Amino acid sequence: MAAFTFPGAAQFAVELIEVGDQRAALFEAERALVEHAVEKRQCEFASGRVAAHRVMSRLGLEIAPVLADGRAPRWPEGHLGSIAHTNQWAMATLAARATTAGVGLDIERHDRMRAEMLHLVLTPAELEADADPAHGLVKFSAKETVYKAVNPLVGTYIGFREVEIDLRGDSFRARYVGSKSGLTVMNDGVGVIAQHAGFVATLFWLPPGLR
Repeated sequence: MAAFTFPGAAQFAVELIEVGDQRAALFEAERALVEHAVEKRQCEFASGRVAAHRVMSRLGLEIAPVLADGRAPRWPEGHLGSIAHTNQWAMATLAARATTAGVGLDIERHDRMRAEMLHLVLTPAELEADADPAHGLVKFSAKETVYKAVNPLVGTYIGFREVEIDLRGDSFRARYVGSKSGLTVMNDGVGVIAQHAGFVATLFWLPPGLR
């Protein structure tokens, strides 16, 4: 199903599926990762993994289990990807490692962000410039993708208020404003935004060759 279109991101295969009970489609090793979770979590996890299997197929790869390194999915050799879900939709993306040093994907309901939550997500400068909860939601989603793309590369926790997002229509850029070393790599990344049927999705990637 193709409901979100990410401008300028042709190197990424993206798959969107409706969340449902996809547990029978998982490899045994994947099922084992959530065997003690509640049913809702198992179904969301399984839907994300099935979306990941489909992007592998679209890139001509053999479908293989998507296991985990900590909380991050482990992708086929030579590729990088990301998985995201709400309680309604699951998404996955995948690209050749030669095209990106890291990628993050996120999807959120349009009505998730409330005004009283903005101070938890936005920096003081962001709040002063724009306190619209709708824009705050997009920035929240963007920061989620920045974390997913950058954290596996640098191995460092990144807080929401360590990143500022500059929205530019259907794209965005990230800037590191914290004090930790190695995280300014995010400043070289590119982010894009897509919206569909009450949901916003963001995709952020780093250029290849970063270390």
